[in-house]
Amino acid sequence: MLKVVQVEQVSQLAVFIEAALDYHKQTTEILQELQNKLQMRISAASNVPKREYKPRPIKRSPSELNGVSTTPSAKTTGEMTTL
Repeated sequence: MLKVVQVEQVSQLAVFIEAALDYHKQTTEILQELQNKLQMRISAASNVPKREYKPRPIKRSPSELNGVSTTPSAKTTGEMTTL
C-alpha cells in the first residue's frame, strides 16, 4: 500500500510541476512581448527631437511694476490702531 501512495504523490507532483512550468513559460512570453514593446517605445521616443525649455515671463500688473501696491493698507488709509 505504501508504494501506491508514493506513486500517487509522485504523479501529483509531476502534474504540479508541469502546471508550474506551463505558467512560467506563459509569463516568460508575456514579459518578452512587454520588453519588445518597451524597446520600441524607447526607440521612438529617442527619435523625437528634444524641446528646448523656454521659461514664460511672469505677468504682472502695471502698478506692481511701478512699485505701488493696489491693496490698501492701514498706513495708506490713515487709520490708527489703539492698544
